[in-house]
Amino acid sequence: MFERMFRAIVRFSPLLLAAALQAPPVWASPLVLPFSGIGKVTPGPGFDPSSPVWPLEVLPVFTSYELASEPGWTMSASFDYSFITLTGTGTFTLADAFGNSLFGNIDTVSDPSNGPLGGFDITYTVLGGTGGFAGFIADGFSEVVLTSDPRAFPTDFTESGFIAQRVMLSAPPAPWLALLGLLILASARYQTRHRKSTP
Repeated sequence: MFERMFRAIVRFSPLLLAAALQAPPVWASPLVLPFSGIGKVTPGPGFDPSSPVWPLEVLPVFTSYELASEPGWTMSASFDYSFITLTGTGTFTLADAFGNSLFGNIDTVSDPSNGPLGGFDITYTVLGGTGGFAGFIADGFSEVVLTSDPRAFPTDFTESGFIAQRVMLSAPPAPWLALLGLLILASARYQTRHRKSTP
């Protein structure tokens, strides 16, 4: 029985190894960073009030943010908002004065329940960063509350939310690769001894 098992391991070990290396990554979220801030929404390049899609911007000079209770951060964003779908898509950068930043994509959805003047729910996809956040991959969510007339620019807002880091665990986990290697090694040794003991 053991001989058949070892033969099977040797025979199928390349397939097992290939399957292990192609296993999908496993993600975890060990670090959650709360953030909050204030800012202004302004018209972006090509703005046309008669269009159903408005290009909008959040300029860093008009913002003041905290990340993980640390002040001194600013937000910049550029996105297109559709009055047809009441949604928007664009990009963002959250940065401080010391070369640290997070950047990526945003998706916005209008939420009239976010205060008397309404607001937005924003989904963040952090694609990277600089400084202490180099290689940072994360997802986030926030609620934006409009604090001035949304029909007049610039429009004031407050924002609060969180960013949750994604960390890729080894795929496949290292212990499985080690176990597979040990089984292949044991199989090879068994086959060698078996041949030597066979007259």
